[in-house]
Amino acid sequence: MIAWLQPRAQRYRFLPEGRWAGGALPWIIGMMTFLATLALAGGMALSNGAAALTGGLSRSFTVQIVEPNPDVKREQTAAIAAMLRARADLADVVVLGDAELRALVEPWLGSGNIGEDLPLPAMIDARWKSGTGDMAAIAEAVRAHAPTARIDTHAQWFRPLAGVVEVLRWLAVSIGVLVVATTAAIVALSVRAALSTHGPTIETLHIMGAEDRTVAALFEYRYAIQGLVGGVIGGLGGLAVILVIGNLLGQFGGGLAGEVSLSPLGWTALAAVPLLVALLTILTVRITVGRRLKQQL
Repeated sequence: MIAWLQPRAQRYRFLPEGRWAGGALPWIIGMMTFLATLALAGGMALSNGAAALTGGLSRSFTVQIVEPNPDVKREQTAAIAAMLRARADLADVVVLGDAELRALVEPWLGSGNIGEDLPLPAMIDARWKSGTGDMAAIAEAVRAHAPTARIDTHAQWFRPLAGVVEVLRWLAVSIGVLVVATTAAIVALSVRAALSTHGPTIETLHIMGAEDRTVAALFEYRYAIQGLVGGVIGGLGGLAVILVIGNLLGQFGGGLAGEVSLSPLGWTALAAVPLLVALLTILTVRITVGRRLKQQL
């Protein structure tokens, strides 16, 4: 046993080691902690990724100028680009060149299938400096120069994916809650078995004048150690898997996968999971032992 725990262990030596049930309990708690860590990390990472991606997309929009006459289209594109660049609330106004436009449609038409005579709309990307501005005013100003122009806000294309991310986030939360409930139930069953095993010892302690809280303290100490050991094992395993997955997602470099990450507060929450598991174990033991001893009175 760990040296610094030895003095306290000597005080709680009344329950015989050889008859102590629950040798597999730390490993079970470790597995539950592993799953809880992954669920918590998944929920927080998806939430952060969706928020970052949605925030970036909501600040951007694209103006499409559809005009069959190339000369008119160039004039309209230049006028709209100049109007957008003159606004103080916009930044990064970029007119896409022909090569960039062809690269956008190649995945659908195939490489080499885009001829020079294929009419392509002119496109202008722009971004708000902060937040989102008045899109109605932008649309009115754009259509004053090009009545057939279209304005696409990038966030509208992300809404279906955002809904899926929200469902996955709540699924991760639900899994975490189920894991916590399962852990508490397993600990409660183990405590009941230990109470039955140590029934004669507990009865002797009561005869000697021990109160219920003294008996409960014996079990809380033993189970707190098992809960902490199992929590640390499961937490370290979960963090290792998270680091590997984070490294793989970082290779994408963009999109939702590139935005999925944990904040410093998120890493702190994951580091606190083993301690929370130990506290959950103590609370479950206290409630279970207290109820069982009251029933025996």
